[in-house]
Amino acid sequence: MVELEQRQVGDVIILELRGVAEFGDSRIIKQKLNEISKTSHLVILDFTNIEYIGSSVLGVLATEVKKFRDLGGDLKLVHLTESLERLFSITRLNDVFSIFPDVDSAIASFSA
Repeated sequence: MVELEQRQVGDVIILELRGVAEFGDSRIIKQKLNEISKTSHLVILDFTNIEYIGSSVLGVLATEVKKFRDLGGDLKLVHLTESLERLFSITRLNDVFSIFPDVDSAIASFSA
């Protein structure tokens, strides 16, 4: 089961995912992102402590990035492990998302 921890830096919401994000967690992640979208359109997902992401979660993330962009913001990803980088490359989601090595560079990109 995935755990979510939210923090804020300026106008940017950072949502850290921890553990394993599988089918049942996709609803939880979608609900949390919907809640966040009511107050901020600048979001960073931090994968520092994520062990696995299932395909249903990838689908939710792909849908949500479009929503945040339509609202004038973005959903950026940080701290992808090597295996997650491969997964995003294989699924070509690396062409959809802005991926950064760390939170600071992702935050800076919002003002660039």
